[in-house]
Amino acid sequence: MARNSHVNQVPAIAGSGSQRVEAPLIVEVCPCYVNLEGETGGVSNIVRQICLRLVAAQRHVLLLCGNTELGRVVAAPGRKEVNEYLTTQVFSQRPHPVLGPTRSVRAVLRRLPRDCVAHVHTCFSAFTESAMAVLSRRGTPFVFTPHGKLSAYTMSSRSLSKTLWWSTVAGGCVRRASIVAVSGSAEASLFPSLGLRQPSVVIPNGYEAPASPISDVPTSEAPYVLFLGYLDPRKQPEFLVRAFARSRACGTHTLVIVGPDTYGHESVVRKTVDLCGMANRVTIRGPVYGVDKWMLLRHAACFCLPSRGEGLPVVLSEALGAGTPIVYSAACNFPEIQAQRAGIELGGFVEEEWADAIDRVCLQEELRQSMRAAALRMGAELSWERIVPRWADLYDRVWTQSGFVHSVSSIGRP
Repeated sequence: MARNSHVNQVPAIAGSGSQRVEAPLIVEVCPCYVNLEGETGGVSNIVRQICLRLVAAQRHVLLLCGNTELGRVVAAPGRKEVNEYLTTQVFSQRPHPVLGPTRSVRAVLRRLPRDCVAHVHTCFSAFTESAMAVLSRRGTPFVFTPHGKLSAYTMSSRSLSKTLWWSTVAGGCVRRASIVAVSGSAEASLFPSLGLRQPSVVIPNGYEAPASPISDVPTSEAPYVLFLGYLDPRKQPEFLVRAFARSRACGTHTLVIVGPDTYGHESVVRKTVDLCGMANRVTIRGPVYGVDKWMLLRHAACFCLPSRGEGLPVVLSEALGAGTPIVYSAACNFPEIQAQRAGIELGGFVEEEWADAIDRVCLQEELRQSMRAAALRMGAELSWERIVPRWADLYDRVWTQSGFVHSVSSIGRP
């Protein structure tokens, strides 16, 4: 990647004194496939937004990612020069995360130029742990973001295998990060018990609003409660069905469940619908993106997410951007929503309590409108246009503090 031929085009950052320095190459490391061409879900969509918006600001980015999504091969491996600022390297993933790839990832990282900073997304994968090990050995500063992988729920599930991997591999790698960046303040609560002592910073996940205006005319005649996300056992859409069935709102509202059935969990949700006698009050749809997704969010009476473990779900930022009141679990790591009175946070999973929260939002017009106004105020600060510059500033700060800063005049062509 011939970066230094573009040295005069790259934004400069302030160095010590009056000297200006070239901004570093930014290396984004993600074990799952990052589709730069269209919206997806989860970590890959977060990395996609960071890459595209950094490149739009004329920052040089190298994206290293796997070619699978939830274990399914979705892309061919290979290297591609997307444009003068962005290069992608897609690696062929092995059947299990602990198998890698490792050798090919290490080889690419060893050839990195000196003036770079990396951002490693998630852990518990030989892909990311190998990357962190090489970055540490070569003295390349890197940011680590767990994206919920170090949440209490994740660490307690399959605890023996995760504990062993953390104690023998992942923990040592993560401790070498220059800084740990989390999406929600509550996400760092376990860090002391995991032996993480380095500095941390909170940068929330953002959202991308559609370019075209959203119609004020609802797509549904009946008011509805919305669940939007992967039909994942961790997100508990079937629990939401049971809670909704106990609410008074189920007599006046419907429940709309939207998202891909990547985990094969839809059959459980449908069985719960039948057992609760809610077949005529619950609609289950597939994945929805773009304007259609925003229409669903904008016109929902409330959005519900009873997840057992998250980093900070992008969909919560999207709901705020759409001005939708939210009923959510404390495990979503977004206490600011309740603090700003844009929603109701629940600490446990008692169906009656969730039913009562749904009723409060859906059946009290004044409260719902107040929450809508609060959500819009919060959402105004959470667009990716506002969030990604915070990542760029963090990368520059970490790189500057690492001591590998070079002046523009001292950088020669490769």
